[in-house]
Amino acid sequence: MSLPIPNLDDKTFSELVEEARKVIPIYAPQWTDHNVHDPGITFMELFAWLSEMQLYSLDFVSDAHRLKYLALLGMKPEPACPAKVHLQLTPTFPQCKTIPKGALFQTGSAGTDFSFETGEAIEVIPLQIKKIIGYSAYQYIDMTEFNEHPKTYYHPFGEYPMKGDAFYIGLAVEGERSNITGKQIRLAVYPYETDLPAVGKGLPGEQESLAGIPGEWFESPAGPAAWEYWNNNEWVSLDITGSDGAVSLFSARGFISFCAPADLIKGIPPEFPFSWTETGNPGWKDVNQLWLRCSLPEASFDIAPRLDRILLNVVTAVEGRTYSLEETGSGLPYQVVKTGIYPVIAGSETVTVDGAAWKAAADFDASGPGDYHYVLNPSKGEINFGNGVNGAVPPLDKIINIVYRGGGGGGQKGNIDAAVVSESGAAGVAVANPFPAYGGKDEETIDNAFIRFKKDLAIPYTAVTAEDYEYIVKQTPGLRVARVVALPQSSGENENETIIIAIPYSFAKCPAPSLSFKKAVCRYLDMHRLVTTSIKVCDPEYIGISVSVKVKVKPGFEPVQMKDRIKGALDNFLAPLDLDGSSDGWPFGRAVYRSEVNEVLEGVEGVDCVISLSLSAVGKWFENRGGDIVIGSLSLVYPGAHQVEIIGSETKCKNK
Repeated sequence: MSLPIPNLDDKTFSELVEEARKVIPIYAPQWTDHNVHDPGITFMELFAWLSEMQLYSLDFVSDAHRLKYLALLGMKPEPACPAKVHLQLTPTFPQCKTIPKGALFQTGSAGTDFSFETGEAIEVIPLQIKKIIGYSAYQYIDMTEFNEHPKTYYHPFGEYPMKGDAFYIGLAVEGERSNITGKQIRLAVYPYETDLPAVGKGLPGEQESLAGIPGEWFESPAGPAAWEYWNNNEWVSLDITGSDGAVSLFSARGFISFCAPADLIKGIPPEFPFSWTETGNPGWKDVNQLWLRCSLPEASFDIAPRLDRILLNVVTAVEGRTYSLEETGSGLPYQVVKTGIYPVIAGSETVTVDGAAWKAAADFDASGPGDYHYVLNPSKGEINFGNGVNGAVPPLDKIINIVYRGGGGGGQKGNIDAAVVSESGAAGVAVANPFPAYGGKDEETIDNAFIRFKKDLAIPYTAVTAEDYEYIVKQTPGLRVARVVALPQSSGENENETIIIAIPYSFAKCPAPSLSFKKAVCRYLDMHRLVTTSIKVCDPEYIGISVSVKVKVKPGFEPVQMKDRIKGALDNFLAPLDLDGSSDGWPFGRAVYRSEVNEVLEGVEGVDCVISLSLSAVGKWFENRGGDIVIGSLSLVYPGAHQVEIIGSETKCKNK
């Protein structure tokens, strides 16, 4: 066998010298003697010789060397991830149907066939959502049509939820009502979040450590959700068997599960308007259903829930198919078993030898002779075993059993569009994917892994400086933190205390963190603070700023429209949050100056000049200094009630 020929750099010694000689006039124009006897040229030739040898050596650095170096740095390229998709299953006959884990569903498109397997078993119930009704602001609103059309949203508890508001779901049974008694009914909740920032997911590498922590630690539910069902006599508490606080209040994507009670029967709740419940009404049959109700014992949402859709009989499926194979042990070191289908989805495989489970390892460096370890090469579909010194060897003629998921192999291509999955591998059910697949990503390249490592060096994992605190708070799992400021106390009784002001992303004029929001921030910071530091999470101090102004407008502009335009400009200027993302909003502790407000007003289209301007404020702590409003270091301003007067054209501007 011939020796492997290295992929050498094609620049020779003379080419390196000549390239360096050409740039001398650029960097050292006073250097005019470029002959070989010049000492500078001698040094140039020396460096060219060193460069040529180094390039030759670097060409021998393979991907295996770079992977080993990444491992020494505690980093490795992330494997390809399979796409996931939510499948809505509909029984073709009016009876319950159990779909086992691993049921296969396909897209069926020629040339672009994608397979998905269910990740859990599901009981498909012959139910339909027949009616959706919301109760808010003391009125009932039929929202059924909004729930039936994608890319639209509705507020289940109204735009401004209050205590006592409720959301009703009317279910219609196909077939005998008794068929669903005791069956597990699952509602899939899809909130509308297109225009919202992503929730925090923690710092990189924390997924495993956060998995064992209760979910309510890092969520900001608005309060408990009271789920009930109507038994045609009274509302009875419904035992929710699978959900969390945010999902049950329609503030997060997920599932709500419960067992159908025996006394969940058709009826019409008496609180519905009489025009709906009257027997002669054409829509009476639509209201006479099995009713569920979710009501609010209290309400303090950061963002009022907005639903895209709520669906029945939805299950999560993962791209790829499950395969199995058997091989016999050779009794020799370095045995390799190749899967019939590849690439293999990393982490999906199980390997047993003679009935004993073997564990996956990144390599055999830390494996001993008795360690039942194997190394998977997902892209090639290879299961590699040890040599008896580093990693055990499968005994001779012993059965090696491998179960794995392959075929899809993961990747972005698996993120299929909505309404693509159509072929059902389970008899008696039809299938559709109401939303696009998600989560599929390609295998990370080694170059990108090095880039990620460099970025990781800049991430603060321990809160030391104020900037560290602010960065970590924004990563709090489950929260949308719009703004945060950290103020370390350097003197006094609370010398080691750090005050945190965190503001949730919200459409409210004065967004304030709820108690559970502040607890989640405090708990997460407690995992990253120094032992000697204490943390105090506080509410911001809001100061309302009202502007009274007289403005002359240019000819051709309608006074009423100009008032609205001027008030809108003032509201945007004084807003504590800038929801369009162009800035953070009003800085903490920054005074409001009449000159800056005047500049904003004169920048409004149609404004000729500002005749007079005054500022007023309401709040706990502020000071009026010569017409300017000075606020505290932990304070923020918000727009108050502005007074705008449009002056006639006969008034002259002072600066014109």
